[in-house]
Amino acid sequence: MGVIPTAHERRQAGGVSCRPAPRVVLTFLVAVAAAACSASTPSLIGQSTYGIAGARFAAAFPAAPKVLHPPKRGPYPDPRYGTTIASWTIWSAEGANVWVGRLEDPVPTDLAPGFLRSRLASPTRGQVTQRWGLPTAVEDVPCFLPAPGCSGRILTLVVLRGLTVYVADFHGPNNQGVAFLRLFRPAPG
Repeated sequence: MGVIPTAHERRQAGGVSCRPAPRVVLTFLVAVAAAACSASTPSLIGQSTYGIAGARFAAAFPAAPKVLHPPKRGPYPDPRYGTTIASWTIWSAEGANVWVGRLEDPVPTDLAPGFLRSRLASPTRGQVTQRWGLPTAVEDVPCFLPAPGCSGRILTLVVLRGLTVYVADFHGPNNQGVAFLRLFRPAPG
């Protein structure tokens, strides 16, 4: 893998074992709004903070996450977006994954939307927006062929904060995935 992995590269690495459908059925933002009205958070352990200084995040995984790979050291140039990935690390538990990449150079503002979308399951779709005052991309797509680890949907949130990119994704029941991504956020420090 040459850069913070794209969805296709994550599937090849075993992080995702299904393909997205060719169309978006429900936008992630509608799902988040609906989940915000719900009083319960299905099957997630308490929210904790993970990562190292400058690349911390808070998340409530379905189970205690494991670091799938020790940090992969770069550099991995990504000239399409004017940056180089110095390293990336993956936390994973029962269909919930957080990929954290450290960049050597900031992504130029005009290239940020393309950079964010390139990390989604279907890079030409999804919605680029702002969350926590940071540029983000969100997507909710059905799996094309249900497979182990993907029982229906792929929900993805990509966040760019300075020299860190976060890719939080969930493969499984929509209500649990919405809750996982609703509780995910970059953490101070």
